[in-house]
Amino acid sequence: MPGYPQGFFRLPELEATQRDLLLKLQNDLYKHPLKSPDHRDAILKHLQETYTKTYPDLEPGLLGKLFSDVTDDYLLLQSLLELQSDPAVNSVTVNSYDRVTLVRNGKVEGARFHFEGKNQVLRLIELLFAQGSHSLDYSEPVQEMRLQDGSRLTVLLPPVAVDGPSLVLKKPPAHTFSAGYLVKNNTLSSEVLQFLQACVAARMNIIISGLKASGKTTLLNALAAFIPQQERVITIEDPVELSFTHPHNLRLETKPGSTYGTGAVQQANLLGKAIRLSPDRLVVGEIKGDEVCQIIKALCSGQEGFLSTINAHHPYDTLNRLESLCLVAEPSSPVQSIREQLAAAIDLVVHVACLKNDVFRVTSVAEVSGIAGGNIVLSEIFKFTQTGTTAQGAPAGTLVPTGTRPLFNSRLETAGFLFGPEIYGSSLGDVLPRKH
Repeated sequence: MPGYPQGFFRLPELEATQRDLLLKLQNDLYKHPLKSPDHRDAILKHLQETYTKTYPDLEPGLLGKLFSDVTDDYLLLQSLLELQSDPAVNSVTVNSYDRVTLVRNGKVEGARFHFEGKNQVLRLIELLFAQGSHSLDYSEPVQEMRLQDGSRLTVLLPPVAVDGPSLVLKKPPAHTFSAGYLVKNNTLSSEVLQFLQACVAARMNIIISGLKASGKTTLLNALAAFIPQQERVITIEDPVELSFTHPHNLRLETKPGSTYGTGAVQQANLLGKAIRLSPDRLVVGEIKGDEVCQIIKALCSGQEGFLSTINAHHPYDTLNRLESLCLVAEPSSPVQSIREQLAAAIDLVVHVACLKNDVFRVTSVAEVSGIAGGNIVLSEIFKFTQTGTTAQGAPAGTLVPTGTRPLFNSRLETAGFLFGPEIYGSSLGDVLPRKH
């Protein structure tokens, strides 16, 4: 069970006792859940029958206060735990003590309960931080931490939170969607999956682009699972979302700083350390800021098999975003030099989109094929073509080959992947007679 920090409980003279008793109660009821519908009375009765003789030196009034406070804390934690353990609930937001919002199966709805006041919300936040072996910093209005089950907790305190202490609890995905599921769900075709698997195995540098909630991380997770088991991998995330399993994966996560800007660990910091460790693969959850310069330099210096995501509207916007991030990080760098480095560093851009009615599709797979006229050139290898709509109004279509073979096709062949018209479609090389 988790430990609680010193100075945390409301009875200073019984701090150690209250800390110990709450841990014992959590352990007791985890092993033997109560069957009584009136939990508060049942918990009090359990404490009185089980632990009264454990504290013979406490006067009855003080012992009763101890049991009452521990019961309140336990029930407060349970109110959130019941929602957290519901597989249909994706996130919980306490906007204020009397307004609690849930996202259930992707749909927003109001919760059926509320808190008794602002202090009760603050107490819940204290308990959650304590369970994660953290101390709540009351001078810091915005704080984040990850709970033991992988849930991400964001806390907002006054004066930032106008209506009183608030929190957002975002659960990790209940299921990890495999590459096979993505094919079955028509997110991409089996032919495109074979191609992308070959690109990962052949150590292509791949960027997955798309807008928020378009399925970028889901696809990244599926592609990362293709990394050979004998390779050493370092993943860097803000926050941790990837769940692919690999025997040699060192997982790193950023750390927010204090109110005074101290103690923060940014992606750029982690990348600098990770590159010095010379991993076989670098996987970055999302490219967001200054770390882009370190990534491009590492890729141009020989780091291969890089995987990451970025927010972008379309494949060309992906390159524009990367260029903009480079210019923000290093304003004095010549634009042409940045473009040449990007063209040399990135091999493939895979774009995903959330279409109408929450239909997720890979809409483009494009090779970064070089520089022409001072601009980076993208050559689409696969493109989503809409053929109509379903009865539910969702777009119907397929991801079809354009007939273009990537310039790096020889690298795929060297890695043992021999693709022809069955993957790339017909091209001039397939229909014109070969010269002997």
